[in-house]
Order: sequence, then structure tokens, then C-alpha cells
Amino acid sequence: MREVTAAERPPEPDWSTMTVEELVVYREAENRFRASSTARAITGDPDPGAAIRWQEVALPGRELPVRVYRPLPGLDGTGADRADLPLVLHVHGGGFVGTAVQSDWVNSHLAAQLPAVVVSVEHRLVDPQNPLSAAVDDGWDVLQHVVQRAAQWGIDPARTAVFGESCGALISALAAIRAREAGLPP
Repeated sequence: MREVTAAERPPEPDWSTMTVEELVVYREAENRFRASSTARAITGDPDPGAAIRWQEVALPGRELPVRVYRPLPGLDGTGADRADLPLVLHVHGGGFVGTAVQSDWVNSHLAAQLPAVVVSVEHRLVDPQNPLSAAVDDGWDVLQHVVQRAAQWGIDPARTAVFGESCGALISALAAIRAREAGLPP
């Protein structure tokens, strides 16, 4: 596979014959494209009323990046520093290829317009070393982490929602089921 720049979308691979090494190369190229300014023409620009940053979440046995979206302070000076904002846990689509950055438009608009704290899980992508259950654990573990540390995150844990698209929708639904069984409030 030839080197692909961030502005180019890599050619669709032959999934049935792809090796693990080829999957990793394709995944990296596709995710560079999804995070590029070229992709923004398709996915849209983030809402200027939201701050976006990466944060590491310390989970049992691993650190996991999450993309956090917070409303910026409004004209009246309120918003970003509120301690009672709803939590929206988001899980991006793409079981084999995907990144939280591809959802900046929707997540930043939710953060700015609701307002809410949106935490997008950069889950492990599926490959021979990471089965789907690893990605499911990532969604659940981040949800528990944030809800259990509500004050640190500035959220009201009683106002929690989860959502995702494609594989992320499955992960979100399973996190919601686990939360209900554990007595947590999505």
C-alpha cells in the first residue's frame, strides 16, 4: 500500500484478503484523512461555542484517550465552569477504522447548544489483539469513570445520555444496559 497524505482518502481495501499489517496501515491512513481539513468539508466545522481537547482517562490496566467537548462561557460568563452540566457519552463509529475526531461537528454542537459535557471515547479498534469486547469495555469503563467522578468532570450524573453511530451505537447500547444493571443513571 502506498503512503497516503492526510488530504487523500486511501483506496478501499480488499477486506477479505487484508493482513493485520495492511489493516494497520489502512487504519492509520483513513484516520488521518478523517481528522484532516479535507474531511471537514464533508463532516462540517466544529461549533465555535465549544472547547475541544484530548484527555487521558486512567482505567484499570490502561490509559484511554477521550475527546472532551465543553461549552464556552456565554455572554453572561456562565457555561464552561458549571458543575451541573449533563453528561453525553459518545462512542464513534467504525469498529475497524475510526476516530473521535470524525464526530467533532455533532459533539461540539451538542456541547455548545444543550449545553453539556460530551465525552467521546477513543475506543480500541477491532483487530486480532483487540476483540469487539475490548471496545465494549472501553465504553463502559469510561462511562463509570466519568459518572463516579462527576464533580471533577463538572457533570450531573443523574442527567446522563449515551449515543454513538454504527459500531459506536452498539458499544453505547451495551454501556447503557450495563449501567442500568449497575444502578447508574443513563
